[in-house]
Amino acid sequence: MKHIIYKELKELIRDGRFKITVYITLFLLLIAGVTGIKQYQKNNQQYQESVQKERTIWETQEEKNPHSAAHYGTYAFKPKFALSLIDYGVNKYTGNSIFLEAHSRNEAAFNEASDQTSLARFGTLSIHFILIYLFPLLIILIGYNSYTKEKEHQTFTLLKSQGVQPLSIALGKWFATLLPIILLTLIVFLVLGILLSSLSSYVFFSWSNLISLLLVYLVYYLIITSVTILISMWSNSSGVSLVGSLAVWILFSFVTPKIATNIANENNPYPSKSVFEARINDDKKMD
Repeated sequence: MKHIIYKELKELIRDGRFKITVYITLFLLLIAGVTGIKQYQKNNQQYQESVQKERTIWETQEEKNPHSAAHYGTYAFKPKFALSLIDYGVNKYTGNSIFLEAHSRNEAAFNEASDQTSLARFGTLSIHFILIYLFPLLIILIGYNSYTKEKEHQTFTLLKSQGVQPLSIALGKWFATLLPIILLTLIVFLVLGILLSSLSSYVFFSWSNLISLLLVYLVYYLIITSVTILISMWSNSSGVSLVGSLAVWILFSFVTPKIATNIANENNPYPSKSVFEARINDDKKMD
């Protein structure tokens, strides 16, 4: 099996298409990282200025009864988390500030998603976007013809005549397809971990959270690799294998999330903001 892995990796290194694709992906990662850091620094500066401004307003208000001051209220702002450099998460949907006042429990406001369409999540160049959408394409580029090229070149008979077991062939090609992506992913997360741990401006960073996120991506790549190799095994030509693998990528990346969202919304409709606030007020009255 190790000879199969070595042979596949050697062919991959010689493939100019793979080199170009890796260079483009790394260049996009660099752009996403630089723009993400600049955006984070800009948001963090706005956060610091807003906190300082609200604190100044609170401390410089005229003398009044403490109860009246509590009704006067103030704003609390949510800081940006360190891992938002990789994945923006639900920050665009949860709001970034809450108005604090006596006898009231206000909801978070000023979320970015209210001014965007549902397609906005596909239009942001981020490290998460590259890891979740482009890295699977790299896997497909590496593995779509791993079996079909043996069929097209009629080398399977030669391999079997040398006593190579079918399981060894399958595992060898599976590992040869997965190893380059694992290496790239580990390099990306190692660089991000060193960067985030060395900058004091990033809050709530921990290596355990970063490693957990890394494991999630690796499991996803493992699934994509397995599906790609299986499609290559079942296909009679490289073209059919490539089309089938791309169809699975489209299904995983775009179709399934939309279907899942529609099913969830059909079974448990999300209330509008006015309806949600009305329900909250009703619950408060019952208390």
